[in-house]
Amino acid sequence: MSTSNRKRGILGFFRRKQHSESPVTALAVAGSSATASAESANVSGSVNSAAALRGLRNASDELNDYFQSTDGRDASLGNVVEKSRWVEKAQACSNSSFAQCSLIEVPHETSRRQLLRLAALSAVKVYAREGTQHLISSEFDEVGSPLKIDADLLGGSVKATTTVLYAPREDGANSSNVIVVAIRGSVTTHDWMVNLNDGAEWPVEDTFLGTDTEGGFYNAHAGFLTCAKAMNVTVVDQIYGQLCASKHTAGAGSKPTLLFTGHSAGGAVAAMLYAHFLKCDPVSDDREKSLVLKSAFSSVHCITFGAPPITTKPVVPFQGGSIFLSIVNNGDPVPRADNAYIHSLLRLFSGPIPEKGAVYALPARRFFNAGQVLVALPRGTLLIPNESGAGSLSETVMGDIRAHKMVEYRRRIEL
Repeated sequence: MSTSNRKRGILGFFRRKQHSESPVTALAVAGSSATASAESANVSGSVNSAAALRGLRNASDELNDYFQSTDGRDASLGNVVEKSRWVEKAQACSNSSFAQCSLIEVPHETSRRQLLRLAALSAVKVYAREGTQHLISSEFDEVGSPLKIDADLLGGSVKATTTVLYAPREDGANSSNVIVVAIRGSVTTHDWMVNLNDGAEWPVEDTFLGTDTEGGFYNAHAGFLTCAKAMNVTVVDQIYGQLCASKHTAGAGSKPTLLFTGHSAGGAVAAMLYAHFLKCDPVSDDREKSLVLKSAFSSVHCITFGAPPITTKPVVPFQGGSIFLSIVNNGDPVPRADNAYIHSLLRLFSGPIPEKGAVYALPARRFFNAGQVLVALPRGTLLIPNESGAGSLSETVMGDIRAHKMVEYRRRIEL
């Protein structure tokens, strides 16, 4: 698909009226490998000095500590960022931000924004932080009780998940119920170990995501893939349960919408479950139940926030009218994160401040994000990045780790 056609399609998603019918990452591994590479590499100047190596180690450790609490609730983190001057170093580079690029802005006035806001709310609430469970949507009412999956702390790969049925309020633009599957990002040491199962170096070819546009199977991040496969049966059962509840409240003839969402690593897993739901039989050993599920929804969407790249080829929408978005806060490094990129970012963080206006060279992307990337600026504007060159995810430093917080994603979406 050409760049112009792709952008017209995305803009159409946000302009289309509701009644139109259409259906983290291996950061610590990268950090440790960055340290090992720096120690063994034959490089010159300050990078080869003991001081530079210590700086690289420290930056690696601090970055790892930060992303082990993906919502950034560690109060001391602001001091770490300030002392290390990471943001200042990144902003010194001319390719540090999308804000200076001439990119197409996605329109605000549309009912599709309601789904974005509902996804952001759900991605915040699934963390179950103090005070967040009382957050409510101004456009949807929660129906019944959420169905939950508890994170397995004893050696499994399951991430905490909630499946919730929402009914639209009378004054809302959306007219159908929405079943939201929200998957939590990494908050425990075990959660983080899933991310360290480093598919970034050894991607796995698997049938779970269906076939790509050329008919081949996707090569995917091993840790996220293992997690998605382990969760799939339970998630599908919960979707089926909420589907029955929706028929009871809205009537058998009303088809709800299904929405997968998640933040950080949770977004990566959500995208994989979405792909499997649309491209494969959701219930592998029950063809009849799979057909019921596939025909039960008016549309199936996936909206992720700060999700890392997951496959060596982009995972694209599988259904006409399906919203498949990867929301990326301007500055958040996680959606760009593979080992080579993190290694490069650590060198920037541990070195001197670059000369103002210098272009910081980044390695080629090994992995790609699932869905259409939209960049969220601090003031709430959503932009469509370029596919290459200036203003693309491939050539933008994205060095403000504070932008990765889910609460910051929701703040920008709510504007």
